[in-house]
Amino acid sequence: MLISITTIMKEVCLSLQYHMIDIYGWTGTISVIIAYALTSFEVEQDILIDILNIYGAFSIGYITFLAKVWQAFACEVIWLMIGLYSLVKNCIEP
Repeated sequence: MLISITTIMKEVCLSLQYHMIDIYGWTGTISVIIAYALTSFEVEQDILIDILNIYGAFSIGYITFLAKVWQAFACEVIWLMIGLYSLVKNCIEP
């Protein structure tokens, strides 16, 4: 049986897309863990922690949205809003 190059390319693109989304989710998870560790060890890098939390919440939220896990998605939306508020607050304060 001959498989067309178009079919092979479609399968490769779908596989690559799946793996990129998976990597995006894992980097978000690692980001949130690093932010939590920095907070726990009382590292005074508030803006960095905010950015890590925002990235993590957005990427994990995206994954939960795709998977239609609405409880986790709601948690990540709230986490994202808190992160954005904290970033704005930390950027305004001298």
